[in-house]
Amino acid sequence: MTDITNRIVSFLLASIFTATGAVAELVPQGAVWRYLDDGSDQGNAWRGLVFDDAHWKEGRAQLGYGDDDEVTKLAPFQRTYYFRHSFDLEAIPNQDALSLDLLYDDGAIVFLNGLEIHRTELMPGDTTVSYDQLAKRPSADNATDEDIAVPASLLREGRNVLAVEVHNQSKKSSDISFDLSLGRGEPTQAIEPPSQIRLIWVDDPSTTMTVGWTHGGGSDATVHYGSRDKGQKPEAYRFSTSVDRTIAYSGGEIVSKFARLTGLKPDTAYYFVLSDDSGVSPRYYFRTAPDKPRPFSFIAGGDSRNNRTPRQNANRMVAKLRPLFVAFTGDMINRDNASEWDEWLSDWQLTVSEDGRMYPILPHRGNHEGRGNRTIYDLFDTTPDNYYGLTFGGGLLRYYVLNSQYGESIQADWLQSDLDSLGGSETFTHLVAGYHKPMRPHTSGKAEGSAEYEAWAGLFYKNRFDLVIESDSHVMKRTLPLRPSIEAGHDEGFVVDEEEGTVYTGEGCWGAPLRSTNDAKSWTLDSGSFNGFDLIHVRERHMELYTVKVDSVDAVDALPAKAKGLPLPQGLSLWEANGGARLVIPRDASTD
Repeated sequence: MTDITNRIVSFLLASIFTATGAVAELVPQGAVWRYLDDGSDQGNAWRGLVFDDAHWKEGRAQLGYGDDDEVTKLAPFQRTYYFRHSFDLEAIPNQDALSLDLLYDDGAIVFLNGLEIHRTELMPGDTTVSYDQLAKRPSADNATDEDIAVPASLLREGRNVLAVEVHNQSKKSSDISFDLSLGRGEPTQAIEPPSQIRLIWVDDPSTTMTVGWTHGGGSDATVHYGSRDKGQKPEAYRFSTSVDRTIAYSGGEIVSKFARLTGLKPDTAYYFVLSDDSGVSPRYYFRTAPDKPRPFSFIAGGDSRNNRTPRQNANRMVAKLRPLFVAFTGDMINRDNASEWDEWLSDWQLTVSEDGRMYPILPHRGNHEGRGNRTIYDLFDTTPDNYYGLTFGGGLLRYYVLNSQYGESIQADWLQSDLDSLGGSETFTHLVAGYHKPMRPHTSGKAEGSAEYEAWAGLFYKNRFDLVIESDSHVMKRTLPLRPSIEAGHDEGFVVDEEEGTVYTGEGCWGAPLRSTNDAKSWTLDSGSFNGFDLIHVRERHMELYTVKVDSVDAVDALPAKAKGLPLPQGLSLWEANGGARLVIPRDASTD
């Protein structure tokens, strides 16, 4: 390894063990549960300590069906599922409350030692819930994650039992999910260096950069930076800035700090270190975006979830391809909790190139960012509602980060207003949008994106968007240029328009469980099921779309820091889709 690689790895290892503090868990995530999935009426006795559940099935969480992320598959289409888990205590913890983390879909009621301790909002509010009671409506996302404070006084010395009933919203529901952990926080008091550093673009990418990191307990945190490399000597850098925002995720388990650098020069390398009273970080650097029409590349993809090996492979591939930025189109994690985010933020450090270059992320919200818009806002310091637009290369590219989990019609009004104020396709050579939920998924188990189609498809066509990047389905696809239409011959509301249509790409898959591509359309150019992301080369006359297979990352030679043009590295494995690995998307569909 190079010296910078050794220092990054050491910094990364420190972050893995210290970012959230030590946690003593009474019931861990992924525990083994007794369960019943036969649709029978269990009455009330099953909730108590003395109930005999020896005849129930046994399986490890996550338990459920229909989402492809379950460890234990349950029998589908029951109204109610029952779960029990026992644990022993030698002494009751000397604290007021414990933290219970509940994952469920669609509704749930939780009991501890026979007493109800939590009822989710989709369950009826009265005390009597029958075995065949349905949840009020479907969960808003694939699964909902809740943190619940549980009084420690409800525990007892010796045997304790957690009992949970999870209710579907209908007997034809496409999925159900359950997992639960119960912990008592014992955070360490040791001061650790800043860790899990990430760069984010929210404002003008040619003159600004947000530097974020996970707080380790030190004080006087400062970012020291400049256009000349001064190594790990904070005082030698020309500029420095302190923290602009400090925010705690999930009750303080991850504390993030953000420094917003402004007044930067376009198309310039900036070197930086972080310092506080715990020490100095490794030296990193980034490059601001050009403010003139110069070619550049960016990476787009989503759905990394908690499948760490392919996620890490994809992150390492980013480091070798050296893009200007990464558009991450949602579902970074499986469960929106501190444990999974701690792993994700640590894995993101693998995107750092060997010479210390870091790459800004444009984070998009997915359905597994289930705590709402605050998750992305608090971990990446984006806009509070997770949608905004950025301009690259003067008028070369306008990229829109959209949020398919929130207010599609509100964003449609904002998007049209933004395009009108800036001049739309008359000002920008290329228009591109990214979001999570696809309009027309290419796997049959996913519902149609009707809200996205109604709100955005017409706008994309009217304003001559060149490319739209989707995610969520855990497959790959490319389409022909499309126009929304219900005229004769349309297929699911689209027809091919080679002259002015929009190409749709994406649907995964940065490491989430792969699904079958069993729902192709007449206008699908190709679809496949593999781990990968899209690499887009942006030029004045056209964009070039490549889809990179990330599992072969070890065979790929890293691009040099000063590579001329937009080369592809030796050993890179590309998807040979119909029409070839390279898809040209011209600024004017009548020319190449």
